[in-house]
Amino acid sequence: MQTNCENCVFAVKKNLDSEYQQSGCLMDRSRKLGVAEIVDGNYILNGYCNTFRPQEWLEELTAEQQMNTAEVVLDEVAIRMGFIVRLDPTPDAISQLRITLEDIANQEDHAPAYVVVITPKVEYNEEIWDLFLEFFGDRKGVKFHITQTQQDTFDVDAAFEHAQNGWMYLTTTGERVMRNLMAKVNKLVNVDMKQLMVVRPYKDMNGFMFPAYLFKFLNGNKPKVYGDETVDAGSFIEKIETAAKDSSPELFIDWSEFKNET
Repeated sequence: MQTNCENCVFAVKKNLDSEYQQSGCLMDRSRKLGVAEIVDGNYILNGYCNTFRPQEWLEELTAEQQMNTAEVVLDEVAIRMGFIVRLDPTPDAISQLRITLEDIANQEDHAPAYVVVITPKVEYNEEIWDLFLEFFGDRKGVKFHITQTQQDTFDVDAAFEHAQNGWMYLTTTGERVMRNLMAKVNKLVNVDMKQLMVVRPYKDMNGFMFPAYLFKFLNGNKPKVYGDETVDAGSFIEKIETAAKDSSPELFIDWSEFKNET
């Protein structure tokens, strides 16, 4: 996939022999993605640039926004992330849930798109709902749901009915969630332009992070039938590891590598 910078408002041009030639990018995408070639004076970038914006976009901005176009476009492409929390039915389950939800509610610079708590016990529902209202009740746009299961399992397939476009993060009650988690992912994919697709869990399923479309494409933990009629009956994480064998290492990284990213 490539991007032609022709007519992009962030393309930097200079006059060479009475012709305008692109010499850079105000978003620094030409350096981060690399330039494959120059066609008619415009860069062809090695990859998809999600901050390409035509002149019409600029004309629709307010005067104040036109003074801060880089900030506006980065807000437009900022990541969305949902959190799936498995409630561990211990005697202190609700106090442990509070710890995890408080971290999710206090993400730096970003708000969660949705939060789903998976629980095998109906008797926890009222207290779960009370915590939802406490942490997210006045947060515009944040959705929260309870997924009831028959057994104490990390049933992501059941919780997936509440998923939205964007990233998903899996965790368990009592687990701390980095409060700069969303900011870190956003910087990696929208500022540093890393081709990140999956962060492997640090323990059990905790810390497992991936885009929702990938879970849907691989049919979650259910058998996946491909176009050639081959069937992969492995779990979602097993399918991920199969895909990782034939993919660039930077697409699938361990939690420790993600944590050490600056």
